[in-house]
Amino acid sequence: MTSLAAQSLFVGAILAGIVAVIALLVWAHIRWAALWPAQSEYHGITVGVAKFYDNRSLSLMLEQLREQLRTLQTLDSNKISAGIGTLQVEETKETSVSAGAGKAEEKSDSNSPAGKSGEAAPSRLSERALDLLADQVNLSYDIFNLRLMLERAISDRIVTNDQGDSESRVQAVVGFPISIDPRAFSAGCAAIVEVELSAEKPLSLVALFPQEETHNASILSSSRVNLSGSAKASGVPINAQYQQNQSINAIRRESDTVALERPSDDDTKVRFAWEFRPTSGCPSVAPGSRLMLAVISIEEPDKRPDIKDLSARDYVKVSVQVRSYWRRFHMVTQTLSNWSGWRVLLTRAPTETKWEDRQPIKALISHAIEEGLAAEVDDNIQWYLAGDQTAVVIVPGANFFTGTSVIIGDKILDRPENGLVIKSERSLQITIPVSALTHEAVLNARYGPSVPLMMDPVKKYGLRPFSIGNAELVQLSAGEGYRVKLVLVSATIEDVKRLPSPLLEINGRFATATLDISPGPDNSVRLSARVGAEFVKNTSGTLFRLTFPFLGKDWSLQFHTYDPRDALWAIRCVDGTTSRLQFSGGFFDSEIPVPWSVLLDKEYKIDPENKGPLKVVAPDLLELEVPTEIADKYDQAFLIGPFGSGPVSILRDQSKATALQPGAKTLVVGANSQTTVEIAGSYLSTIKQVRLGEKDLPFAVDSEGTKITAGLFGDALRAPGKYEITLVTGTKDPLKVPLFVTAANPGG
Repeated sequence: MTSLAAQSLFVGAILAGIVAVIALLVWAHIRWAALWPAQSEYHGITVGVAKFYDNRSLSLMLEQLREQLRTLQTLDSNKISAGIGTLQVEETKETSVSAGAGKAEEKSDSNSPAGKSGEAAPSRLSERALDLLADQVNLSYDIFNLRLMLERAISDRIVTNDQGDSESRVQAVVGFPISIDPRAFSAGCAAIVEVELSAEKPLSLVALFPQEETHNASILSSSRVNLSGSAKASGVPINAQYQQNQSINAIRRESDTVALERPSDDDTKVRFAWEFRPTSGCPSVAPGSRLMLAVISIEEPDKRPDIKDLSARDYVKVSVQVRSYWRRFHMVTQTLSNWSGWRVLLTRAPTETKWEDRQPIKALISHAIEEGLAAEVDDNIQWYLAGDQTAVVIVPGANFFTGTSVIIGDKILDRPENGLVIKSERSLQITIPVSALTHEAVLNARYGPSVPLMMDPVKKYGLRPFSIGNAELVQLSAGEGYRVKLVLVSATIEDVKRLPSPLLEINGRFATATLDISPGPDNSVRLSARVGAEFVKNTSGTLFRLTFPFLGKDWSLQFHTYDPRDALWAIRCVDGTTSRLQFSGGFFDSEIPVPWSVLLDKEYKIDPENKGPLKVVAPDLLELEVPTEIADKYDQAFLIGPFGSGPVSILRDQSKATALQPGAKTLVVGANSQTTVEIAGSYLSTIKQVRLGEKDLPFAVDSEGTKITAGLFGDALRAPGKYEITLVTGTKDPLKVPLFVTAANPGG
């Protein structure tokens, strides 16, 4: 009986062992599969191709960050006050020991730690007030340190050339895309990526971004021990019980990303690394992609290379080496081990990669970046009317990056709120008032020099600026305004349609009506539009301006349709026996021949060779040369032009005006005398009439025009007394000469 039981027990043990071995093999197979197939060389860390970024873009962003740091308020009295009386660490420990003899009672003490239904709510933890103050002061110092780092050291920005002059150094921002996909064996491990950069010239590491990524974790640690036992001694039951409960609650700062610079024994090399660590509650590194940046400074002048130097380059070649690996990370001590942990024993997958060469990068000098990314504007700018006084401009081109702005007139457009929308790197949209289309515009690009928003129709289409040959306003029915008609000379419909739509301005106001285009005679184009009566002034003058936007000043065409009879004026210049009558205020040299003539004693016309008495002296000046004896007879002339004829007053030369000689001898004659008197003066040849009272006196002027002899004959002087001789010029107030008549003839 006993042997059968032993055999049964032995068989059962064997079966249990077989089941245990099978279970162990299944578990090992599952773990083996989970720890990645042996044939794979992938260890969960991928470092992409190094990328070169614009150093200036990073500088602008860092300057914005530095300005934000400058305004950051680090001292907060409310937080310091709130930290008074708070706990920094809470530790609870309870121990209970009991013993007795007799029958043990199975009851639970509700007040004992083991009998509590739940954990007590943790207390509010915070740094003490003094530590908070110290932390905030230290934060201020850290901000100062960060601002200095963002501003960059002078030694990283300046290099001394062979002549001893200081020049800017080449700086490069190198980006490394890093992807982490933790494997099963990497639980509890940190991922490390090391990079080595080298060049022909000495290098220095300016900054690493991010420097560190941290977070605060609330750590709650608790333990409980509960021991009990009972026995009988001499038939008397004995029992004993031991209970212990311990808990710790604390705040701890943890880093999940750390940037480190590694030592290098060669000044042409820099070596640095990023560590990606697991955090509390998550034994593995968070999976995902990260872009890490390194700023390096190269001891190479950042200037345009000498074109005479055939070996000169516009870049500095930087070699790249990378390696990555996993290392065991101790959460409590925040340290790394020299191996990857026991889990690697269950897999043959690699846990690290050796140093490997990557594709080198070319650190371009600023000049090469500016030239390569300079903005370009295509010769196809178009604008469209949106509303009565708003225009939308579409600008095609290339290299329209963030930071691009447009200056048009006195406005700066740099964001959607004020009218600039960057649709893509190849298209801009500008919303501006219609009046701004008549101004020149400049594109201030992110890279390279500013570019005028201007097309070149000469280069693209071979077109020269048009001219307005004629313009007129035709009044429509009452209340319906006017029909504007313009004639463009040396133009075709196809030429006009190739260009941006022209903008019509009448008397300083923009007409938003659509211009109708039709062919005209002799290689011309007719433009017409219907406008309101408010565009036409009550005067006879109307100014038209037709602007083809974004083509330059030469494509802003003007035409005056005012009546020159209301604006012309004339003066006379007397030069002895010849006088020149000069008419000013018109457009006498129009590109389209217009007959101009002056009617004085006869009609004088412009000679085709401009050599006759009437000729064009300047674009707005006509001159008629006639004898003085003819010119003196007329104070007005009729100007005959394309708008009809009209009188023009001729002003006399005021420097040669008729005047009496100052201090002349007083005229005295006797009553009933038959005599003559002489009156001295200057330019007396203009005298038309000499009168004594109501009676005309005969007179004669000498050839010099300085003396007039008037005859006193008949009964002109009957009674003694004071008289006045009046000299009538016909162009100004008459001259008065006093005459005294005595009772007896002084000569008798």
